[in-house]
Amino acid sequence: MDLNALPQPEDDDEIFGQQLEDDEPQEPILHSDERADYVTSAVEISRRAVWAHQMEGEEWLLNSGKFSIVVGNLVISKFELSLLSLVPHFVPPFTNLVSEREERIQKLKRQHPDDRPAYPSQPRMRDEIFQTKRQKPSSRLPPGWLDCPAFGQEIGCLIPSKVPLDETFNDCVLPGKRYSFRQVLHQQRVLGRKLGMVIDLTNTSRYYSLSDWRKEGIKHVKIQCRGRGSAPDNESVNLFVSEELDTNIYGFYEVSQFLARQKHAKKYILVHCTHGHNRTGFMIIHYLMRTLPISVSQAIKIFSDARPPGIYKPDYIDALYAFYHEKKPEMVVCPPTPEWKKSSELDLNGDAMPDDDDDGGPAAPLTDNLEAQVVTSNDDILGDAIPQDQQNYLRQFCYQALKMTQGGRGPQFPGSHPVSLDRENLQLLRQRYYYATWKADGTRYMMLIMMDGCFLIDRHFNFRRVQMRFPCRHTNEGLAEKTHHFTLLDGEMVIDTLPDTQKQERRYLIYDMMALNQVSVIERPFYERWRMIDKEVIGPRNHERQHIYQSRNPYYRYELEPFRVRRKDFFLLSTVTKLLKEFIPKLSHEADGLIFQGWDDPYVPRTHEGLLKWKYPEMNSVDFLFEVVDDREFLYLHERGKKKLMEGSRVVFPDGSDPSAYSGKIIECSFDTDNQKWIWMRTRVDKGTPNDYNTYRKVMRSITDNITEEVVLNEIYEIIRLPICLDDQKSLLLQLKGSLQYDSSFSTKLTRWNDNTSECCDWDGVKCDLYGHVIALELDNELISSGVENSSALLSFEYLEKLNLAYNRFDVGIYNLVNLKYLNLSNAGFLGQIPMTLSRLTRLVTLDLSTLLQPLKFESLDFIENLTELRELYLDGVGLSAQRNELTALSLRGCRVSGPIDDSLSNLRFLSVIYLDQKCVILISNLMTL
Repeated sequence: MDLNALPQPEDDDEIFGQQLEDDEPQEPILHSDERADYVTSAVEISRRAVWAHQMEGEEWLLNSGKFSIVVGNLVISKFELSLLSLVPHFVPPFTNLVSEREERIQKLKRQHPDDRPAYPSQPRMRDEIFQTKRQKPSSRLPPGWLDCPAFGQEIGCLIPSKVPLDETFNDCVLPGKRYSFRQVLHQQRVLGRKLGMVIDLTNTSRYYSLSDWRKEGIKHVKIQCRGRGSAPDNESVNLFVSEELDTNIYGFYEVSQFLARQKHAKKYILVHCTHGHNRTGFMIIHYLMRTLPISVSQAIKIFSDARPPGIYKPDYIDALYAFYHEKKPEMVVCPPTPEWKKSSELDLNGDAMPDDDDDGGPAAPLTDNLEAQVVTSNDDILGDAIPQDQQNYLRQFCYQALKMTQGGRGPQFPGSHPVSLDRENLQLLRQRYYYATWKADGTRYMMLIMMDGCFLIDRHFNFRRVQMRFPCRHTNEGLAEKTHHFTLLDGEMVIDTLPDTQKQERRYLIYDMMALNQVSVIERPFYERWRMIDKEVIGPRNHERQHIYQSRNPYYRYELEPFRVRRKDFFLLSTVTKLLKEFIPKLSHEADGLIFQGWDDPYVPRTHEGLLKWKYPEMNSVDFLFEVVDDREFLYLHERGKKKLMEGSRVVFPDGSDPSAYSGKIIECSFDTDNQKWIWMRTRVDKGTPNDYNTYRKVMRSITDNITEEVVLNEIYEIIRLPICLDDQKSLLLQLKGSLQYDSSFSTKLTRWNDNTSECCDWDGVKCDLYGHVIALELDNELISSGVENSSALLSFEYLEKLNLAYNRFDVGIYNLVNLKYLNLSNAGFLGQIPMTLSRLTRLVTLDLSTLLQPLKFESLDFIENLTELRELYLDGVGLSAQRNELTALSLRGCRVSGPIDDSLSNLRFLSVIYLDQKCVILISNLMTL
């Protein structure tokens, strides 16, 4: 530390203001009268002397009167020379004094472009002197810059570089060591690279004029990052990465637009801080982490190979591992400070002086904090802000995935919203197939998972980035080769309080999926989307997590992520009583009611009339905009894009509260029916607009109807007592009827199926479960002659377990009904060999292939090897040459076999019933055991 030097403004502590594009910065003019009261330290003299020694081409003058050395505009006095003995290896430069007139002429031309004689200036006013003094340090070289390598190897389209210095620094830099924007362009052109963009990470604007780049058609992006005390903040990283992302990821950012316009030539991006190592490396490594499936260690090596020695600040390296939740390997060692940086500036102890790329002291060590932070509110803001352009693009993707347009009211949250349960829509529970779940009292978020990060979408339709890991399903030895990209989910963030430790923990409950890796799935039924959450998102994540924990060197630490993730459970209506009485009271987070979700519903953006919510009566609420004007209180709702004043409505705040403190805020209120007043419940910082007036009307209707817990349970009890005919099941039955060829004059079942009767579960030959799924079809003796093998409707009965097609006339074609447990094809008209395709029905418990009308035979029962659940096999009249030892019932009436029976029947250890008659001639000498 220099104890004698006067305080100087730090390079990167200057305020970054708007820079004039057309005005070139003037050469600083240093006058001797400015130095009259200036006390110079030995360290500063040494710096100036070292710099002077490098100016081999300048003119050296020895003033014998004052015994001072003049080097250009630099004057070193006799007194100052006496202090140089403190500096090791300093040699007074009284020899090798060479004049370089050409450089001096060029400088004079820049100062006097009109070639007129330069006259001594008049005494300056104080303001002018003050401005000159403020300019004095602007031409000071960044310490270590002179010997720092100019740039590194390309990393994709990125070129790491030190900051180029414009011509105002020429007096400080020898011609052979200059690195201005002209040298940058020339050197890159020699290497066959054409620049299209420069990203500046310095915290100052003093190094060059922006107009130099713009005149060459090169875009300049400023991301101001402090070089001292800490690594670049997360929002700066998000801005940098968004500038860099490829058109395949976004297609709209600055870099992406410029890359998209490239048709024939590849353009490059120059990235620089002061020296092009720490901040530049930090940003490029973030970019690599968000665009490639690599670890932090791999990304660090890529950068260090391209720009040796890479990042040499240990706190920057630690911050990278901490940000991406990776364990830092013991073999990773931070490189030492480069020699060119060590020798740049020395203090009295010979140590390097801090500059704009130093911390100015050791940074606070990063420790793994496995203890959850104390969570105070569901309204805490999570994640890091992202650039506005990125938000706009991600909003457009959400609109496309949800197949909707933005509309004229600006961006609005597009997520599906339930409506309050009332006497009218309560009947929907009877008409459609519903599942139930608890209504968590948390914070609503949609979640968009991208290659470069995970984004939480709040009710303002704003996106904030959180660092989470979501591997895709197909993994190699537990390690994901790809991550999700454009997967859109819906859910809610809750705060769980663990009962044993009372520790609070955030958890995101996913209850719906709208897009999977850029493919919209909103038109699929809810039960498919809900299953996809576990199959595509939660399952792969848990699989990888287990694999990592079981490995010897777990590199990724899921426990360091900002919150946990799970799929929200949904339950049959028959379990709602247990859900209310037992499940909700034991939850580790708050809940205020129930949600009823249509099991076959598509995803409906915004208000969904079929998505029902029931809240405990005392928690039925409306969100108002509250305002205080001239001591008068007003409540507003939203109607057709405008505020709607609720005349006569009053709100009561907690005792001692000042109503004016709530003015301009969205407040959630419950209704006091006795006093006809609204009661303040909480302030909704997560919402920017009040409820719509239509929502208000539905809530008021629910309050008026007084749908209590008892009413809900009584209604559900009546529902589960009756079978329900689902619309899709009825449609499939009618399609099946239309595809079959049968004798209508003989039919007693199919002819009675028609669209005029609503309860399809009561149709002859049809059996449903409690929730309207067709589980059994008894179509025997219908004289069906064809159509079964080509019927897509028959194959669409997902829950079908029993199928009876006995005494019909058709070729078999039902091997895709993999859920069947009972299949009766007795006397169904098969000829010759029984089809081997029946082996695909692996869940069969009972199979009846008896035939008394047509000859059938089994030359081999190998196909039964797959029927591991088979317990009853009926083969009356079938030529038999094999058996299964798990059978409990075997019917062999009228069978023909070719040999005597031996003791192998004893292998059928579970056989309890065997049917034989006098027509069955048994001559087998050896029965095969399957």
